[in-house]
Amino acid sequence: MQPQQSIAHAELRGSKPPVPVENGAAVAHVIAVGSAKVVVRFSPTMSGGVQLTVGDLLGVRTRRSLVIGILSDVLADAPANGPQSATGQLDLVGEILTPQSGDPSFQRGVSTYPAIATPVVTLGEAELRLMFDAGGAGTIAVGRLRQAGSVAACIRVDDMLQRHFAVLGSTGSGKSSAISLILREVMRARPDLRSLLIDPHDEYRRSFGDRAHIARPENFKLPFWLFNFDEIVPIIFGRHSPPVQEIAMLGDLIPLAKNEYRRSRGGERTNYRGSDVDGTGYTVDTPVPYRIEDLIALIESRMGKLENNAIAIHYQRLLGRIQAARNNRCYAFIFDNEGDGLADKSCPFQRQGVLTAC
Repeated sequence: MQPQQSIAHAELRGSKPPVPVENGAAVAHVIAVGSAKVVVRFSPTMSGGVQLTVGDLLGVRTRRSLVIGILSDVLADAPANGPQSATGQLDLVGEILTPQSGDPSFQRGVSTYPAIATPVVTLGEAELRLMFDAGGAGTIAVGRLRQAGSVAACIRVDDMLQRHFAVLGSTGSGKSSAISLILREVMRARPDLRSLLIDPHDEYRRSFGDRAHIARPENFKLPFWLFNFDEIVPIIFGRHSPPVQEIAMLGDLIPLAKNEYRRSRGGERTNYRGSDVDGTGYTVDTPVPYRIEDLIALIESRMGKLENNAIAIHYQRLLGRIQAARNNRCYAFIFDNEGDGLADKSCPFQRQGVLTAC
């Protein structure tokens, strides 16, 4: 049975205004059960009115649990004879399990569905706290329930960040404010967290104060060493029939350049003309810094030791391609941030807080 009209407030026939319903009181019974929803008929004896509205949470008792649903549609019937009644649709969100030993707990999903004619009851503060007030370490409070103002609406930060989630609503409903609140609370609970916020309308710049790093086309820097090998190859060689031998040479040299950067941070520098560099411990995709200057020096060192001109030509071409990519203004945001601080300052993703890309 599908409701044909959604209304925010269902009033039964009578002269009295709507009154609140006591917690745990039976207000309806089940008349249809689906895999994700339940249709209920509100009790006609509630002739004085029922103060229930779309968004309220109700419970349906089963033999193993209290199934929880959110009231999504309400339809007032208009029979020719007899008292007026109303039907509603509950979208099932989970259930409260009460084990024989231990405390009750809320879980998403439904393991046992209610039967036809099962009473539908309102939820008390205790049930709502089991669902929303998940206090303790690693949780944040993002507001209070409309249905029970004394109950905090809490989110477990790690559970939220491990899943995809969305904040949905119509224009002007407060999505941006909600996102700002959630991010601020998450940063307070997890100060080590780094967030990337794509903000094409520049809405969030003032929301985070000095915790936000604003990235614009004119100041955005993305170090080349953050790119994995599959990403850096098109930048250096282009996308049309890249030379296999030169790509293999680059794949051999990048780990050596990474090792050289590590050595230089420890106060050591390699004499490229004297001996080979040991790059043990790094792969071409290891996300550690390296310098283009070190990469060029390695190429020149190998070219100077070669007697086979055919192989030397490939190194010369590789050197030319690297120099061309480095001088290409389209890639200035990648190659213009070399220097002694390249591992600490140039990459906005290494900073704590929110990176806002406008």
